[in-house]
Amino acid sequence: MTAQMLFWSNGHPNGVYIAREIVETFGADSLFPGVRDSAAFLRTYAAAERIHARPWPLSPKAWRVISALDARYWR
Repeated sequence: MTAQMLFWSNGHPNGVYIAREIVETFGADSLFPGVRDSAAFLRTYAAAERIHARPWPLSPKAWRVISALDARYWR
C-alpha cells in the first residue's frame, strides 16, 4: 500500500513505459506472462533492459522483495 502511494496514478505511467520497452524488444506476446504474474512482468522488463545494455532496472534488495511477494501472493 505504501509503495502504491508513492507512484502517481498508482504507477500506471511506469507500467506503460515498462510494457512499451517489452513490446519494442520482444513483441506483444511477451506481455502475456505478466498479465497474471507481476514478477514475470518485471523479469521480462529486466531482460529487455539487458538486451539494450542498460543498467539493471532494480536493486538486488528490490528483487528480493519482488521474489518474496511473488512466492507469497502472485503465483
